[in-house]
Amino acid sequence: MDDGFEIGFVMAGAISAGAYSAGVMDFITEALDAYEEACMTGFVTNGSRQEAWDGPTHRVRVPVIAGASAGGMTAAITSLCWFTDLTHVGPGEPPGPEANRLYASWVREIDIAPLLDPGGLDDGVLSVLNCAILDRIVENTLRAERRRRSRSWLGRGATRDVALIMTASNLRGVPYAFKLFGEDKDEFYGMLNHGDAMRFMVGSRPMDAPPDRVAGFFSLNTDELPLRGALDPSSRWFLLKQAALATGAFPIGLQARLLKRQFSDYQVNSPVEYQDEKGQRHTILPHVETPPAEYDFIAVDGGVIDNEPFEIARRYLAAGAGQNNRNAAQASKAMILVDPFPNHASLPQGPGREDLRLTSVVPHFLGTLVDQARFKPEELALAQNDRVFSRFAIVPSRPTRNDPTPKHPIACGILGGFGGFLHESFRRHDYLLGRRNAQAFLRWNFMLGESNPLFADFVRQRGDQARKWYVKQAPDGVRSIAPGEDAGAADALVFRSVEGQEQERAFPIIPLTPRMQTPIEIPAPDLPDPDAVDLAALGQRLRARLSAVTGALLRHDLPDIIDLGLIGLASSYPAQHYIAMLGKELALKTIRQGLGDLRAAFPRG
Repeated sequence: MDDGFEIGFVMAGAISAGAYSAGVMDFITEALDAYEEACMTGFVTNGSRQEAWDGPTHRVRVPVIAGASAGGMTAAITSLCWFTDLTHVGPGEPPGPEANRLYASWVREIDIAPLLDPGGLDDGVLSVLNCAILDRIVENTLRAERRRRSRSWLGRGATRDVALIMTASNLRGVPYAFKLFGEDKDEFYGMLNHGDAMRFMVGSRPMDAPPDRVAGFFSLNTDELPLRGALDPSSRWFLLKQAALATGAFPIGLQARLLKRQFSDYQVNSPVEYQDEKGQRHTILPHVETPPAEYDFIAVDGGVIDNEPFEIARRYLAAGAGQNNRNAAQASKAMILVDPFPNHASLPQGPGREDLRLTSVVPHFLGTLVDQARFKPEELALAQNDRVFSRFAIVPSRPTRNDPTPKHPIACGILGGFGGFLHESFRRHDYLLGRRNAQAFLRWNFMLGESNPLFADFVRQRGDQARKWYVKQAPDGVRSIAPGEDAGAADALVFRSVEGQEQERAFPIIPLTPRMQTPIEIPAPDLPDPDAVDLAALGQRLRARLSAVTGALLRHDLPDIIDLGLIGLASSYPAQHYIAMLGKELALKTIRQGLGDLRAAFPRG
């Protein structure tokens, strides 16, 4: 069976900017549904009337979605939403919490208030922030009452299953060894790999035909949803919850998670491979003399080691082919990176003497680790190369009156990506911006050359009428215009191959129906409102949480270091509140600066 064009999504780490990524996937899901309906019925809705569909009718399939950190959490929620109805988001009243779990999870339910709740410390400090709200968000998604929906654009071949892959930083590690050449003895050079990934196969199946475990994947039957009662810790749904929370467990701030799997998974899907001089790829298996049947490990944020899991998604999408064809005239598969923080970097400011202090070195060191995890120049260059049509990227972009390239194109970008937790208006704006940018991407950028075999039937059947569907050059400064308004624009041209100079016109890979071309505007009420952040209340919550965390550390986690006798109690109590007060003031200083940056980036009036 011809699968037409296959798409794999890669969701980069985002922290609170997961709201942007969720908005992107909201629109793309809606666009694929509209295109599927047009192809199946032959009609589309244009305003108040029905029209015959005269656009392309090639197949589009989505067999895999991968993600890291907040992107991994978004990938997990998206994969479940793909098997139910989804009420989409626009200006005005938001959908109910069960109607759109992407919006509910990333805009309505997550917030700074529950993250700063002083509870959850009876057994010691698991994280600086209270992560109970994150557990509830995942469980709410698993319990949501929604009508099931079958989408023919999901899966590969005869199946409708979607591979869900989430990266994790494995604190235990998996051993690998390499033979030392030139030595007389059979010695090996050993090392531990901490870059891990949890793999799930998500799909809908009859209850009387439970899925066999796909090699290296945990199969999830969405017909079992919504779940009732407490989650069984031995169930795959509990493992999905833990994996989704683990990939987003930003170190120190958010709680690490315990994951369990079969050790044989590493022999089926080993992440370690190399390419020889002939271009052939070879997989290296873990070096363990007697592999255990089961393997458990503590996991934290997958973005610390692999923030844009291109290679994981590419290997699945390629299905053993080695490399996906990159030419506009031959490409049949592509990965789309959704990255709220594309790292348009400039030279950082030089250090001062105060930067030698430990209080400055520690946060800069953590930031350095995260930045280095995101530094993948070869992979990201392919996504931005206008000659490569097997990798694409969706990144935040918005026009402003003050600066065509604003410092904060997304509201959640302040405070190193944590700013979105401060107020719902920040997250709602970014969700809507994600929808707007996804529309622009599908309309102006996601295309292939007209000679690509994908469009052969369409061109043969429509003849000269097919030219109506040539992709146009994006109007300068305008990324969202009504259907037909681009009729006078020049046709976009693409290079037929990566190396050649021959150009040709292009057709869209996911054609937008007239309704999906309706301009997406973000009105003033949906702009971020930094003045709505109650700094006084926020300061109280910060102090309460920091005081509770410090106290729990003194009581539970440092008993051998701090004498908790009368002298210890007398000294620890004021220390606890001094640390809380100092931490609150430092945090508020940073927050005020971030809110100031946001006001400048989103001027009102």
